Amino acid sequence: MNDLEIYKNAPEGASPEEIVDYLNKACGGDLVLRSKVEALFEAEAKAKSNFLNGPPDLLNETTILDDETELSQSKEETGIIIGRF
Repeated sequence: MNDLEIYKNAPEGASPEEIVDYLNKACGGDLVLRSKVEALFEAEAKAKSNFLNGPPDLLNETTILDDETELSQSKEETGIIIGRF
């Protein structure tokens, strides 16, 4: 099995100890494979812990739209038509 198959076949809701046992059996002594699978588990845990904690930190107070236009604070209000919408 490859890293993604091992990750997908892991028992859902398993305790950390059960995951360790599963990885010991599934990966055997292949440390490279095991580190890839562990990275998948870590990415999943990080995604779950950050999911609803707020918007991504990609935008600052001012977002540059192009070379000349800046969007600093929205001036739209309820009922205003923007473009075709």
